Amino acid sequence: MKSNKGITLVSLIVYIIIMFIVLGVMSAIVNTFYKNNNKAEADTEDILQFNHFNTYFLKEVKTRDNKVDSISNNYILFSSGNSFSFKNNQIYYNNIPICEGVQSFMIIPESDNSIINVNVTFKNFSKSMNYKVEEIY
Repeated sequence: MKSNKGITLVSLIVYIIIMFIVLGVMSAIVNTFYKNNNKAEADTEDILQFNHFNTYFLKEVKTRDNKVDSISNNYILFSSGNSFSFKNNQIYYNNIPICEGVQSFMIIPESDNSIINVNVTFKNFSKSMNYKVEEIY
């Protein structure tokens, strides 16, 4: 009588093929996860850069007795003496860089300069905000 202990060569090959299929699926899932994670990280960095600019700009437009003295497409000067400008892919606050990686920066005032539209574009993020110059602080 013959003993049927052990595995055959065919079953061993089937097990190995199944193992490679499972490893391939797992590899694809992990690769997708890391790609999405890296994209989210880049998006988050651009959003953080915009929030940094937004904090400075909001404080300036909400300061008591602060008005717009001079304005152009990529430059604004307030009566407090503080200014925002765009050059070399950076936004400057009084010639100090506060925001980097900026692809475009546009300041569009309304007729009386009481509402200012600011458009900022980064590599992975773009934002357009309307600011009302008013006295709060």
